[in-house]
Amino acid sequence: GGYDYSFAIPDTKDILVNSDHGLVAVDINTCEVVKTFVEPTNETGFLFIASAHISQLGSKIVFAADWGVRGAKNMARIMILDFQTGEINEMSSTGGNPTLSPDDLQLAYMGIDGIYVSDIQSQNKRLLVPIELRPVELAERSPYPFWSPDGKWLVYHKCINNSCYRLEDFSIFKVNVDTGVETKIKD
Repeated sequence: GGYDYSFAIPDTKDILVNSDHGLVAVDINTCEVVKTFVEPTNETGFLFIASAHISQLGSKIVFAADWGVRGAKNMARIMILDFQTGEINEMSSTGGNPTLSPDDLQLAYMGIDGIYVSDIQSQNKRLLVPIELRPVELAERSPYPFWSPDGKWLVYHKCINNSCYRLEDFSIFKVNVDTGVETKIKD
């Protein structure tokens, strides 16, 4: 399995559930699985969904999926699920902490070397904020970008000291998505 997530699927009586049963739609009235989007296992390993985000427009969900290939160094992939078509597409072969812009046109996520922004249609991506992650941050403290309501800014935290264990080791920043200009907003 992975972390358990549940989201209401817009314009339906279903909820999207991530659990040991995979990524499935469940009818809220009957509590029956009505559709399976991602199977929990395949021939090479298990599915682990580490982070997920439903779009503000309610038409998509992005998630970081790790199929846990046995014997290999696991790298999460950024996937996007379109509720209308049921299609799942890979947006990046590595990354985590994905989030969709308010207009569903852009995706922000944490890559191995910083925060990326990707156009949903063309899948063109660019490194917006280079961040050198320490090993402890890769495991559980990597920045999680959040979009401003107008889609012009990303807000995130990052470690500013060497330890990255205490609250005072982190600060909150914002970055202009168009210019890439980063501003510290809180110690």
